[in-house]
Amino acid sequence: MLDLHNLASAVIIVIAAGAIALMGSRSLWRSTSGTTVHDIVLSVPRLPPLSAQPWPPRPELLQSSTPARFASNGLDLGTLPCFKHWSAAHLISHGENVSIPVWKQPTSEFVLARGREAEFERSLRITHSNETLRTFWAAAGADGSDHSPDDFWYHSGPVASWPASLRSDLEGIESVLAIDDAPSDVRRWPPSSANVWMGHRNVLATAHYDTSHNFVVQVFGHKTWRLWPPSELPNLRLHPSTHPSRRQSRIQLVANGTLHGAYFRTRALQEVLAPGEILYVPPYWSHAVLSTDAGLSISVLSPSWLEVLHAALRAHVRALLCSW
Repeated sequence: MLDLHNLASAVIIVIAAGAIALMGSRSLWRSTSGTTVHDIVLSVPRLPPLSAQPWPPRPELLQSSTPARFASNGLDLGTLPCFKHWSAAHLISHGENVSIPVWKQPTSEFVLARGREAEFERSLRITHSNETLRTFWAAAGADGSDHSPDDFWYHSGPVASWPASLRSDLEGIESVLAIDDAPSDVRRWPPSSANVWMGHRNVLATAHYDTSHNFVVQVFGHKTWRLWPPSELPNLRLHPSTHPSRRQSRIQLVANGTLHGAYFRTRALQEVLAPGEILYVPPYWSHAVLSTDAGLSISVLSPSWLEVLHAALRAHVRALLCSW
């Protein structure tokens, strides 16, 4: 019996490949032989790159609603202990008794479902366990051993959940990187929050967007970012707002060893963050993030005006419905 789904997928691939050939971009569509996840991520058609800006950000940053890249020159982050001392080796030596939640799966691209991963095909093989920092970084080979886990390991979580001994190394980072677009007559505003992101080499966070302002600082390791403007949201085919994988794309970036054909119809920024570099990601800019090597970054999320407004409207509507 004819499989219409596979036939449609084949047609999409043929059309995408033909379009790329016409544009003279044959290098974007490559054989799976010898192709790495990094190669595939880099094959997304590109927008012009960002130019590094001096810190602090210009006042018009929020009005521009575009990403920005900053060198840490002029930013007093070097005085924070995490930037002086943190490395994989440091976390191994200081993390024997520090337990963190870790996501694991045999493939590199992660799409999470808020604890309901086992219910959906794309996240079906994701498992969750608590590991020590020592175990996490030893599994990445940072202790010099030849140990290589069968799965890719990934952690994200609030700095507030880390023990005081390590949390104090980050004290003050929120005040340095917090930003808001609150109207001048608003007296109370939700606080910013700092989050830790760690991944083994080739861990890939699937394309998704946040509703907050996001400043990301690379502490060690390197990460490759692909960023799509809000105008590309229809092409990324996001999960609906009621789905546990909401704000994440339904299209797998890496499909059968190559770039999914739908991504050839998009254009994205490409930025590689090195240790000490900072990236500003505005609300609603979708991004996929690849750990080029095992690394750690800190992001400071600051609620945006639209995010706060939507939350207030939802709360108001909920209160009205409950009062009926």
